[in-house]
Amino acid sequence: MEKQNAEFEQSEKAIDKLLEEKYKKLGFTHIFEIQPKELCSFKQTNTKRDQIIKYYEETGPFYFFRDRFQGVEPSMKDIRTIEDIMIKYRLTPGVVNAIIDFIVLKTDRKFITGLFDSLCAHYARLKIKTVPEAMKKFTNFDNTNRSEKKEAPLTRGQEVIIERLLVRVEQLEARVTELEKQLFK
Repeated sequence: MEKQNAEFEQSEKAIDKLLEEKYKKLGFTHIFEIQPKELCSFKQTNTKRDQIIKYYEETGPFYFFRDRFQGVEPSMKDIRTIEDIMIKYRLTPGVVNAIIDFIVLKTDRKFITGLFDSLCAHYARLKIKTVPEAMKKFTNFDNTNRSEKKEAPLTRGQEVIIERLLVRVEQLEARVTELEKQLFK
């Protein structure tokens, strides 16, 4: 069994190598890069957060994207988008992976390129280079969105409409009761 697993891993690595060569010939190189060592912040602890950081830092965006979608190879459009944005905004691979993951988790497993571009531009303006910095911003983003979901106070016009509707509901309930009495006599 161990021999089969080793053979499977070798064949998987060979396939990954061929894929990488294929896309590099097409000019896609940044999507296979990993987080530069000087920007890695992974610590030897076994918390789930540290495992996620390690995965973001040690995986190129191409493979991260593929893994996030259960082994389905990214479309050429998605590859081009990720590659172009990495070049345009000079974001590190780990930060790109964190952004991809955030988008996929928040949009029911969809990769929305416009949102990806916007978040990448924002992170580039903030000069975010490490995965923990990116994750911290996502936490702030989530907290900001939660606080924004508070209901706005009603206007006087809305209150009047609600009062009228409540009166009408009472009238209808009274009419239903009256009709039920007549029906069951």
